[in-house]
Amino acid sequence: MPNLLPSALRDAVDLAEADLDWIHQLVADWQLIADLSTSDLVLWVRTRAGRFIAAGHTRPSGGTTVHLEDVVGRRMPASREAMAMESLSTAQIQDAAEPYWTGTAAVQEEYIPVVHAGTPIAVVTRETSVGVIRGGRIVEREMEEIAEVLCQMTASGEFPIQGAGTTIRHGTPRVDLQGHQVQRPRAADDRLRHEAALVSGTKSTS
Repeated sequence: MPNLLPSALRDAVDLAEADLDWIHQLVADWQLIADLSTSDLVLWVRTRAGRFIAAGHTRPSGGTTVHLEDVVGRRMPASREAMAMESLSTAQIQDAAEPYWTGTAAVQEEYIPVVHAGTPIAVVTRETSVGVIRGGRIVEREMEEIAEVLCQMTASGEFPIQGAGTTIRHGTPRVDLQGHQVQRPRAADDRLRHEAALVSGTKSTS
């Protein structure tokens, strides 16, 4: 299994191999959320010292990015850690009451718990420039609603969809650590297809 976390950070967190694998799968698939909502996504893991460290970052493929610089390895500002801890401890998505100012733009922030096997193991911040423009228009509500469904599925442990492949090679079967193919969980897959159909105004098909 590829190692997502640097060795120094891996030694500083209490995450099981299965949790690390789940995080790796999430990072392989999360570009879809970034693109649909034109948002930066930052993965935060909590160290044994109680601080949140950025372990992953992706930018939207088309649109305004919040972080031009590399944020991996940085500590979360203390002023934002209370919200991250609330999301991690309650397994609930938390929305910042006010945008934060980067010096050039106001950024709306959402804290999404990464849940695996019923337990929150990390937090993803979805950071969006207020009034972000894509293709000359404000981000389409339909695309944002699909992104919100994926965020809710992340918080409920249904995303990433195990066995669904990655956004680069969608549909490629995943295997477990013993080399056995992992079957796709149909319930979660069907829910995503159904929610997307509701947003687009079409009927889902089985």
